[in-house]
Amino acid sequence: MRVMSAPAPGGDGTRAGLATARPYLLGGVASLSVGAAAIHFAVIFEHFAEYTLYGVFFLVVAWAQMIWAAVVLWRPSRLWLSLGIAGNALVLAVYVASRAVGLPVGPDAGHPEPFGGLDGVSAFLEFALIAWSAALWWRPSLADRPVRRGGARGGVIGVAGHAWHGVDLASPGHEGVRLHHAPTAAQVIAAGRLIKETGASLARYRSVQAALAAGYTYVLRVNGEEHLLYDGGDPSYTGLDPRHPSSLVYATDVPDHAPILLGAMYIENRNASGPQVGGSLTRWHAHLVVCDGGKPTIAGFGVQLRGSCNPATWHDRYTAQMLHVWIVPHPGGPFSDDLSLAATNAAVRAVLGRK
Repeated sequence: MRVMSAPAPGGDGTRAGLATARPYLLGGVASLSVGAAAIHFAVIFEHFAEYTLYGVFFLVVAWAQMIWAAVVLWRPSRLWLSLGIAGNALVLAVYVASRAVGLPVGPDAGHPEPFGGLDGVSAFLEFALIAWSAALWWRPSLADRPVRRGGARGGVIGVAGHAWHGVDLASPGHEGVRLHHAPTAAQVIAAGRLIKETGASLARYRSVQAALAAGYTYVLRVNGEEHLLYDGGDPSYTGLDPRHPSSLVYATDVPDHAPILLGAMYIENRNASGPQVGGSLTRWHAHLVVCDGGKPTIAGFGVQLRGSCNPATWHDRYTAQMLHVWIVPHPGGPFSDDLSLAATNAAVRAVLGRK
């Protein structure tokens, strides 16, 4: 496994100090709860307008998540972690039921609701909170592990040909891990808006033929997916513009079924950094390009790019930064960079299960 870290300058006389992971772990799990609460607060009035009981439910959940975050920072305990796990699991169960079979009460009783951007982000935050809290409940010693303050921060870390930009992790050789900052409430809402706008934009590309006709003619295939990259001359298809996504992702190896549109991929200009509109939720990444068999090839995937290369003179490089936005349920979340066959198959099953 290849691991790389970009060096970062340090101030003269600065020494890295040891601390514990407690403030990072507790702060992170509290931020997840605050993010979910912010989304619930944002939609309270529309739920009150729809049905009073819905509004009351969202009001109670929002305040409970906000109070839980404050207490877990002030006086954490296994009992309080257990309450967070149970409470958020209940909220997730209600969410899944409302999308799968419909709720038993309300104006749309018995009718499944459609998936949305904000509710998907909220569910992702609650699932992450449950997993995070369960880890702390099971192994409280995690909070006492040493981490380093100071030293290299930000940077780029690549694993198996992958690179992540703007992530706050410890560089190789350091003991412990520095967690990237949890998103703010405004960033969570912005991430949900990006999912919603991407989904609305992609509605016109449900068929591969429509995508090809619009200029998405550069095709890359990997693990049951086709990535159709825009190959026209319009520069607006570069960067983060939901009206002009840089690439479309289809699941193509679906037996007895037409290709299924899974999401979009936004690609930045060569040296530009992708905008962190959703904070650590919208994590841009890049892929290492090597020379293999005389062709530029994405390491770890074996995907060959255009052109040719000479191994004797070739210098490995990274692609431009990119960001996936999945408009269907994805096992890694709406912004996951997991392109494994297992992730693709799981997304396809989620789509077919809703039909």
